[in-house]
Amino acid sequence: MLYSDARLRYTRRCVASSASVDCTDLPIVVMTIAGTPSIAALEVALRDFDALLARRVTYVLILDVTELDMVSAALRHRAARWLMENAILVKHCCRGVVCVATSPLARAAVTAMEWLDPRGDKYLIVGTMDEARRRARQRLVSIGIVVDTN
Repeated sequence: MLYSDARLRYTRRCVASSASVDCTDLPIVVMTIAGTPSIAALEVALRDFDALLARRVTYVLILDVTELDMVSAALRHRAARWLMENAILVKHCCRGVVCVATSPLARAAVTAMEWLDPRGDKYLIVGTMDEARRRARQRLVSIGIVVDTN
């Protein structure tokens, strides 16, 4: 399966916030969380994921937390609630998570996110975005999805 449908390719950057979801390279989706994310920024990102899940698109998520500072308890609670509410679709559509994390704080945040993930899979943690993209493509190929290497 080769993803070339232009309707499924979009990017939304949350201006002046600390979260973004980039779907321009479907079936690879990149979520970047930086600084101290606000609930409002997370809600925009979750709406983007809702739209993606509504299309039943198979994807691998790259989660870039290299610039992450702190995550509030309220933010963790909201993310956990969203994951629980969308567990069936997340299990069906998300075929892997590769995290870009370099600091101990970011790696700890990734570990906490793993505990909440309804898929039950371990996240692969890498140090660079290039490595994350390479690993995401490998994962897609391993499940039979042809990806553009350009």
